[in-house]
Amino acid sequence: MTWLLDAGNTRVKITQLADDGAMSTSQVYDYAEIGEWAAGVHSAERLLVACVAGNSHRAQLQEQLPPQSEWVQTPAAGLGIRCAYRDHRKWGVDRWLALAAVHASARMGEGSAVVDMGTATTFDICDASGQHLGGWIAPGPQALLQALGNGRTALPQAASKLPDQLGLAIDTEEALLHGALHCAVGSIRAAADTAREHGVPTLILAGGGAALMQPYIQGLSVSIASELVTQGLALYAQVVEKPAQSA
Repeated sequence: MTWLLDAGNTRVKITQLADDGAMSTSQVYDYAEIGEWAAGVHSAERLLVACVAGNSHRAQLQEQLPPQSEWVQTPAAGLGIRCAYRDHRKWGVDRWLALAAVHASARMGEGSAVVDMGTATTFDICDASGQHLGGWIAPGPQALLQALGNGRTALPQAASKLPDQLGLAIDTEEALLHGALHCAVGSIRAAADTAREHGVPTLILAGGGAALMQPYIQGLSVSIASELVTQGLALYAQVVEKPAQSA
């Protein structure tokens, strides 16, 4: 049995990967809850951790997870992707895993492009051979609202509470909300344009904000996906052998 841990800036998503490749529904935990969860992990079980959290959360995880945990790092080349960065260690492991998951499922002869919309909005693209062409990082909608609104407003977490369509606002909080959403849509449009320029017909939109953005991107060649980092970790589990345990 293998556990797949996608550790983000605020929470940890944990998925169980069976020996036959079947994955359970992901469960989400706060960092304070990880110790209690980890206490139930058997010493023979494998743990794969993709962590992009800040130092304090990373230290918290390292302290609470069992010793057999494997902290996945971005390689210069792996899972079919060759990193474009001069220093591959600076390319976020979540971005590598997500792009690898999309590339693995892409149609023959097509490249892959992913926008992940969470605390930050990231974009990465590779050609059909798996050569990473690069990408970019921008603030996510929530971060924009926090910066502009100085804590006065927040992006609703349910699509039903968002405006039906983007337009002109008539008060400050509404204007901040529409502005953050317009910036997010603009990022997605720019990514879709870049993807087309490089021969990638469909952009994949993932992350916690993907579903919220769906009403505002009609007409774009964009598909919504979920659990891409987890899928990348599952690929990793299949192709990278578990390290031998020291006696």
